[in-house]
Amino acid sequence: MNMKKTALVSGTLLATLSLTTQAAPITGDVGFGGSYTPLDSEGGAETSLGDAGYIDITEDEAIVSTRGDLISFGTVVDHSDFSVGEAPGDVLWSGGGYQFTLTDMVIREQTDDVLGLTGEGIMSAEGYDDTPYLWSFSADTTDGAEFAFSETNAAVPEPGTLSLLGLGLLGLGAARRRARS
Repeated sequence: MNMKKTALVSGTLLATLSLTTQAAPITGDVGFGGSYTPLDSEGGAETSLGDAGYIDITEDEAIVSTRGDLISFGTVVDHSDFSVGEAPGDVLWSGGGYQFTLTDMVIREQTDDVLGLTGEGIMSAEGYDDTPYLWSFSADTTDGAEFAFSETNAAVPEPGTLSLLGLGLLGLGAARRRARS
């Protein structure tokens, strides 16, 4: 009986220590906007949003809003150009010590006046776990060639939450065994 208590306490201590050595996921949202030029699928000739196959980001974007860990983001990001409907698979933008890699892209709307894209990717930064994020891009022709862009933390369980759930289940199992004895 004494060995069981020692094993349970040791397991709890090891799980607690492992929680403190893991990096945390990035939390929060970021939104920004800037100028773009819609180009044909070869990335050469300027075209309408309805025919765009490539988006040329023409200058650095200004940060519009931040929350969570991204609150200290800064004011400017370096954004790569990209093909419409294709996730680039490498860093799409970086700034403030953060970078975002788009891994999936879906065209939600594409007309001569509006382009709406959504997708998924990974946000990364020094000292944090790589974190899944949802991506949204919208461009329209109402105010010239301006776009709005945002990333939102995807709803995934944190490692700490999963560890606590596991510890709780271990405790319930130990309590049931004691009740049977």
